[in-house]
Amino acid sequence: MATLRRLRAEGLDPLRVERELLEAMAAEGFRIDARARQAAARVREILARDRPLTVAEARRGPLGPVLGDLIIADPRGGWDALVFAYPTPRTRSRPLVAALRQAREASGVPADLVGAQVLGQALHPIIRRDAAVAMALAAAGVLLILFAAFRRMALVALTFVPLVVGVVSSVGLMALLGIDFNLVSLSMLPLILGIGIDNGIHVVHRYLSHRTEALGDVFRHTGRGIVMTSLTTMVGFGAMTFADYPGLRSSGVLAILGVGATLVTAVTLRPALLVQLRMRDERRGGNGGEPSGPQR
Repeated sequence: MATLRRLRAEGLDPLRVERELLEAMAAEGFRIDARARQAAARVREILARDRPLTVAEARRGPLGPVLGDLIIADPRGGWDALVFAYPTPRTRSRPLVAALRQAREASGVPADLVGAQVLGQALHPIIRRDAAVAMALAAAGVLLILFAAFRRMALVALTFVPLVVGVVSSVGLMALLGIDFNLVSLSMLPLILGIGIDNGIHVVHRYLSHRTEALGDVFRHTGRGIVMTSLTTMVGFGAMTFADYPGLRSSGVLAILGVGATLVTAVTLRPALLVQLRMRDERRGGNGGEPSGPQR
C-alpha cells in the first residue's frame, strides 16, 4: 500500500496505464475484446486500490479456488494460511525440517510445522525403541528355534554369531555412508535377521547330514545356493533404491547392505568357526560333532 501511494503521488495514473496497455496490446496484434478490456481494467483497479485486499474479496476473484485450499477460517476468528514446502529430490528430511524451524523462528510468525517429515522425526524415538524391542524378540525367537533344532549351543552359536556380525556391520555401513534410519527402513532389521539366518541353517544342516564330508565340499555345494539366494534377495529389495520416497530408498540400501554383510560373514566367518568346531570335536574324540551324552 505504501509503495502504491508513493507511485501515485509521483504521477502514476491508473487510467492512463489502462489506456496505454490497451493501445500496446492493439499495436502488438492482440484482439481488443471484452476479455482484453477486463484484464486492463483489473490492472487499473490494482494500481488504484487504497486498502489491503481482504480474504473474502480474494476468494471471490480468479484465485478463489486456489485460496480455498491455502487459506482456511480459524474457528476462533481470523484466517490461517497453509504454506507447502516441496523439497528437491534427494533432500534429507532432518536438515530440511531444522532449516524450516529456524526460518519460522527468525520470521517471528506464529506457525506450526506439520507433514510426514516432521511427524517422522517426532516419532523417531518411539520407532527406535519399538525396533529395538522387535529385534530383541526376533533374536530370542530365532535362538529358541535354533536350540530346539540343534540342541547344542556350539551349533547355535555357529549359526547365529555370523548373522549378528553381519547385521551390526550393515548398521555401521549405514552410519559410514551417512544414511539415516526412518520409519520404513527400521522395519527392515528384523526382516534381515530372518533372511540372514537361512544361510547358517543350510550350512549347519549340510554339516550334520554329511559328517565325513570335507568342509570345502560343504561350502562348495551349499555355499553356491547361499550366494545365489542372497544375491537374488539383494536384487529384489535393491529395486527400492530407485524409488522417489526416501523411506523406500533407504530401505533398499539397508537391505542390500544387510543381506550382503550376512552373506560375507556366511562365507568367511562361519567356515572359520566350523573348522574350529570340527577340530574341537576331533580332539575330544567325538563322532563328528554329535554329543555322545547329555551336555550343557
